[in-house]
Amino acid sequence: RTHCYMILFSGKKGAAHYVDDQLVQIPPYSVLFIGPDRNSRFSTTPFESTHVLVFSSLFFNRTPRDAHSLANNPLFHNFGPVYVLTPPDESVIYCKTLAYLLHTAKKDIENSLGQDLAHNIIQQILIMGSIYGNKMEHHTFEISKEQALVLAYQKSVKENFREQVTVRFYADLLNVSERQLSNATKKNLGLTAKDVITQYIMEEARWQLAHKVDSIKEISLNLGFSEEHNFSAFFKKNERMSPLQFRKKQQNLAGSKKN
Repeated sequence: RTHCYMILFSGKKGAAHYVDDQLVQIPPYSVLFIGPDRNSRFSTTPFESTHVLVFSSLFFNRTPRDAHSLANNPLFHNFGPVYVLTPPDESVIYCKTLAYLLHTAKKDIENSLGQDLAHNIIQQILIMGSIYGNKMEHHTFEISKEQALVLAYQKSVKENFREQVTVRFYADLLNVSERQLSNATKKNLGLTAKDVITQYIMEEARWQLAHKVDSIKEISLNLGFSEEHNFSAFFKKNERMSPLQFRKKQQNLAGSKKN
């Protein structure tokens, strides 16, 4: 289980993958979409020509448009349905080309060209999903009451984490106890309820440090911290480097892309 997105390409013999401990059979030359925080593992059976692309929101969200596209994409779910895209026969060559390019990007992912290629492939796949969305097969995963609670919690945190950082606020909002909420997130996400809040703050902090020109002080205020040093201590505790070190690292990566 990782807080990342996964896209799996099957080859000519198809593939199989476990999502939330349920086996999903993937037809030949098809694409499986797995959202963040899902429990995912490979089948023990080897499948020829299967390619896997795993990416984070920090990697994909180069622009606000990217961020909006990913956050609102109906193909990725934390719980509930899992989507498999099997393009029409006339698009199989195109899908084979994407798989080949994915393999190429994988070999060069440490340099700028590989990263740009991987980003471009993701964009194309999301566009394909929009085009063929009404023809996609989906596997129904029944959502439990606990999972529904976790989804409601994640939605509330996403909307309010800049102003509200206590588990009690969200527990009261959802009419459950703090223990009940934390037990639900721990069971379904592998995180405590407090960890979920931290995760959202850190995800936004990383993005702003990487892609905005605002000062660290301005970013800390934007994220709801009253003092810059409080934000710096929080960020270093969770990232093992200071906000300034993280920003310089991202700038160096961006600089290498231009060279």
